Amino acid sequence: ILLCASSNGSTCTGSGVNPKIKTTGGTTDNFGVQFASGARWITLKDIDIEGSGYGNGLWFTNSSVNHVNILGGTISRYTWGWLSDPWILSTPPTFIHLGECGHPVNIFDTNLTNGALGGGGGYGWFSDSVMAVNYRNSGSKGIYDHNVYFSSGPRTTPTQNMTFECGTYTESSVVNGVSEGVFLKLSGFHAGVKIRNNTFTDQACHTYVIGSTSSNDGLGNTEYVEAEIYGNVFDTSCVQTIHGDFFRNTKIYNNIFSMRNYAGGQSYNYISLNRGGGAATLLGNNSIFNNSFICTQGYCPDDLGENGWIQITDGSTNNKFFNNLLYSTRSNTKLFAASCSQFGPNGADFDNNFVYVPNTSNPGMLSCSGGSGNSQSFTVNPRLTDVANFDFSLQSNSPLINAGRTSGAPASDFAGEMRDGQPDIGAFEY
Repeated sequence: ILLCASSNGSTCTGSGVNPKIKTTGGTTDNFGVQFASGARWITLKDIDIEGSGYGNGLWFTNSSVNHVNILGGTISRYTWGWLSDPWILSTPPTFIHLGECGHPVNIFDTNLTNGALGGGGGYGWFSDSVMAVNYRNSGSKGIYDHNVYFSSGPRTTPTQNMTFECGTYTESSVVNGVSEGVFLKLSGFHAGVKIRNNTFTDQACHTYVIGSTSSNDGLGNTEYVEAEIYGNVFDTSCVQTIHGDFFRNTKIYNNIFSMRNYAGGQSYNYISLNRGGGAATLLGNNSIFNNSFICTQGYCPDDLGENGWIQITDGSTNNKFFNNLLYSTRSNTKLFAASCSQFGPNGADFDNNFVYVPNTSNPGMLSCSGGSGNSQSFTVNPRLTDVANFDFSLQSNSPLINAGRTSGAPASDFAGEMRDGQPDIGAFEY
């Protein structure tokens, strides 16, 4: 049963396949759907929720809200964001299902103001959640712009099993010089996170696309993020694409990292894993494998030569970097800011990577005594199908075929095709 009546101006319009909840009003608190105490199992499907003025699209007012399913529809034009702050509740929701592949929730024109209750994304203790979000933000007014922001708040156990899938994140209004521009930010303590089959596209200059910012929270709890990030397209500019102060036990594979447009002014990385705060002993054991890193434009990640395409400076060990393709036609490419000690004993887990940088004599490719199978000549063409038109699959005579490491390679590739017993290098299996 959907009740749509409110003293602050909520109205229901439409019927059948296109019902709409619309809130009106300028300065009072307007909420599209308000979940009160005792709301346990909630499903909204293909409903448009449109705001005007202050408030949140979805608002939790008390504890004991449990299973929430939002499948399809649009949430738009809320100054405090599309979702309220459930972390303030004594018993936060345990299951949030926001969209699914084929039935995404479209979120746009939601703002984060400087007010104390700024939402701007989704803060929460959410477990076993699925998000399939098409997000565009063309009206942000805030200093901080977190398109999708999950903060667990201080706690001793992590949130569990959140999935972010099949989303299209595009056109955030963060401009160069504005702090904390983030497409998807995980803050706090999270485990079992999956970020898969999303497309991140933008021409603005962000701080990072996927971020992990956690800390010792002052209560004696050490926080971190454990995730799998795979099957995504990162076609952005001027960004730290995956920036994680506190990723551990995280796998990053079968992704495409490209930089076709340059917004100017910054020198960033495709992947940057940097230690911050007091959780150094918990970091490490991150694996980066079977990705395709491509840049053929007039500007590539870290063209200023400060850090590199891949920056791992947390001082941790037992990381792995294997079966990756790095492809650049720039003349001043620098690929790595790391040391061999971070990739297993003597760099043994830095292996079977292929680098094509024909215009750079010293691209900063790590030479680890324990590693093997890395390309020795940086001028051998990997023979991709059509780089100019964003087709990074392999031609039949590609030297990447059967050149990958078997141990730890994913069972399928970026396109969902099964890999054979001798996997290929990069995101695609021939």
